[in-house]
Amino acid sequence: LINDILDLSKIESGIIDRKRERFNLTQLCNELYVMMRSKILNADVELVQDNPCTECWIFLDSNRLKQVWMNFLTNAVKCTKSGYIKMGYGIEREGLRIYVEDTGIGIPDDLHDKVFTRFEKLNEFSQGTGLGLTISRAIVEAAGGELGFTSKLGVGSTFWAWLPLRP
Repeated sequence: LINDILDLSKIESGIIDRKRERFNLTQLCNELYVMMRSKILNADVELVQDNPCTECWIFLDSNRLKQVWMNFLTNAVKCTKSGYIKMGYGIEREGLRIYVEDTGIGIPDDLHDKVFTRFEKLNEFSQGTGLGLTISRAIVEAAGGELGFTSKLGVGSTFWAWLPLRP
């Protein structure tokens, strides 16, 4: 909790640690897939990977991108009791779009405006501080990107982030 609060405070005050580097997004996606597959203990949940390229070299902060993607994935694992969790990426609008789609519990319409609010836990039965999505929003916006979600109660959710790719 303390690390999350410090991280969020640094990001919001413009002291974000960003280390832009060239890396293979396909490899990062594969690593996250293997890591998350081992965390899904429920046999009724399948982790699906949409990794469209054999290699996809980009120039971004790989650690911050991984942090955002992990927040999306961790929330999907907490909220999906059966069906699938699908993680993937694509290049669009001169940027990178990552996403996590699930067949989890979904979010009621009246709570959509609270999703990215600090310390807001929409599901009191799951672990966490309610800061993961707030931190993700701060990271993405500090990089000049956008993030959002679609969700339907009882059907599932898709969380996504778009980050500009600059030469």
